Amino acid sequence: EVTDTVEQLLKPLLNETFSQPLPGKTPTNPATSCRNVKQQSLTAPTGYYWIQNPDIPLVQLYCDMDKIEPYLGTVQAHPGSSCREIQERSPSLPSGYYWVKPGNGPPVQVYCDMTRTCGGITGGWMQVANIDMTDSSHTCPQGLRT
Repeated sequence: EVTDTVEQLLKPLLNETFSQPLPGKTPTNPATSCRNVKQQSLTAPTGYYWIQNPDIPLVQLYCDMDKIEPYLGTVQAHPGSSCREIQERSPSLPSGYYWVKPGNGPPVQVYCDMTRTCGGITGGWMQVANIDMTDSSHTCPQGLRT
């Protein structure tokens, strides 16, 4: 009885959530590329999609989804080995949270700075800590003091 009530309450919400069309399914909601469709839904079917971006006018293209992988690090199932690898493979990706699989461990989500230059290397830096030194209750870790 409780299960039936929960299903009745959730059904409209689930239908609303999943009834939103994938980008590219209609000309009024075009995707920017076939990969953009794949990013929105890893289970997007192969077929025709409406594509439009600054380089391509609105056109319907055939997207073979079996041959498209999402950008490295943007989904848990396709993690990078480091922020640097993600940045090198896709230099146009912005700074943000990405999936990284360090060594033999499980994938973890980390913040990657894709624009900062340090030691002559631009981008691909993983944020390992955030210390707010304007807060008097925070102190600099011993190993970072000069």
